[in-house]
Amino acid sequence: IANYINSAMNCYETSGIYSYCCVDQCEELMAQLERDVAAPEASPEKLAELVTALPSSTVPAPRQLSASLLRRLDEIAQLNGGLVPLHGRLFGQWLHHAYPRECAYPHPAGSTKPQAPSEWFQETGQSAVHLATDLPKVIQDLQVKDLVDGDIQATLPWLAQEELVARHSRSSLAHELRVVIQALVFAGMLFSFLLTIVRTALLLWEDEMPSKAKI
Repeated sequence: IANYINSAMNCYETSGIYSYCCVDQCEELMAQLERDVAAPEASPEKLAELVTALPSSTVPAPRQLSASLLRRLDEIAQLNGGLVPLHGRLFGQWLHHAYPRECAYPHPAGSTKPQAPSEWFQETGQSAVHLATDLPKVIQDLQVKDLVDGDIQATLPWLAQEELVARHSRSSLAHELRVVIQALVFAGMLFSFLLTIVRTALLLWEDEMPSKAKI
């Protein structure tokens, strides 16, 4: 549902510059998590605690996260060195499982081709609108997968493929020591340079003093 609501074909094209689209309710949920975490990544325990208390228009809070949701969150952390990147594809996929009606399923990059109704018509020559009389057949042709043990999170598709805009690597102790040593060396060079300037200025001043005394 969220993928359809937020898709390009559900936007109203007003001009070639911009379109009117539905509000992405997942952005509000993500913004709240960003404020609470205040970091690019967090532990799975911290995120589970925050999401448990974070309601949406269709998901009440507080709630008990399912075992499959908690397991998926741990899997994401294991793939990323123990922490969950907030802006990775896997966490976006996890949010789709946690809030299926608000957060869209994040398809891997390059696997889909979003189109507006006009673009679809130009490419295929087919209308993007179904007649009301065709809807029963369309619904009948859809194959709905049964829930796995009644758990919608375990039924929704899951692809263990991570995509990150940027990796936030945590510096080691050796790296921090190198940074400190480099800073000390730079400070020493700067102090030596300033000391040389001061000594030169004093020598010039001493050379000028006798001549001024004779005058």
